[in-house]
Amino acid sequence: MPWGPKSESPRRDPRGALRGTTLGLCLSIFATQFRVGLLTFGGGVAMIPSFRRECVQRRRWFTEEEFLEVVTTALSIPGPLAATFSMILGHRCAGVLGAISGLCGIVLPSLLLVIMVASVFQRYAAHPLAAAFLKGAGSAVVGLIAFAAFMLGKRILSGPVAVVLSASLVIAVGFFSVHPIVALLCVTIIASLIDVR
Repeated sequence: MPWGPKSESPRRDPRGALRGTTLGLCLSIFATQFRVGLLTFGGGVAMIPSFRRECVQRRRWFTEEEFLEVVTTALSIPGPLAATFSMILGHRCAGVLGAISGLCGIVLPSLLLVIMVASVFQRYAAHPLAAAFLKGAGSAVVGLIAFAAFMLGKRILSGPVAVVLSASLVIAVGFFSVHPIVALLCVTIIASLIDVR
């Protein structure tokens, strides 16, 4: 199960991942999530490439398949993607303390920045430099989301059935205003029935 710890902590992994004490893992999880939360704009989906770089490529906590499993699980759970992902990540690495560390790490940067920026944002929101920055950040976020969609789609949409179901969800939500949760549940049930057969 995605929420279950992958193994007892600390664990020795052939790939060199997740070595050290539980406290060390929790601090590492906190620092990693804090950095992602501090340096990434655009919310949960836009953070997926940063999560992948940190968890798969840099720290090697997960394989590509394990990372995809965690992302898919986080996307299927209601609530903010970044917080959900961070808790699942932390729990798989270091249990409940790891989940708390991941959540605190990903939430704290936004909390601190909002407190610092809110007091001066209204004063400078109309400034040309502020408007240019927000416009540039918006363009970057679109690129990050597009990359995340491409990365996930390349691994998940491995057959015609998956492509048709994914396209059906896009059409239902985008053109027929079906509620995203309803569309997601319908596509998930259909995919499950097809997979069972």
